[in-house]
Amino acid sequence: ACCGRREFDIAFRREIKRLLPDYSLELLKPTHPIFSLNFKISDVTLTPLARHYFPELHRPWLEGITIDNRQAVIYSPLGLSSGWQGLNPPFSAGYGQADSLRLGVNIILYVMTH
Repeated sequence: ACCGRREFDIAFRREIKRLLPDYSLELLKPTHPIFSLNFKISDVTLTPLARHYFPELHRPWLEGITIDNRQAVIYSPLGLSSGWQGLNPPFSAGYGQADSLRLGVNIILYVMTH
């Protein structure tokens, strides 16, 4: 999500709607298998900038599009890659490093097994 940039989020939502006009992004429920495949993820830490923007957010924020009972799109409006790279840039509105890694592992496992 380009370090959680609002401009990226707006553009992504516009383009995914153009690509899949009959579908909408929906918040993945806490019971979605993506949150429990390998790591059980119910609460997350956020970078200081993400915490500033979303002070009440404590659960993972993933959205998706389901087509024919299959998760075709998985999207996070918060940045994941800085945590994957072990970076901690002050301009990143994303998940903390450990939670980025846990979410990344679960997402990859989900994609490979579904």
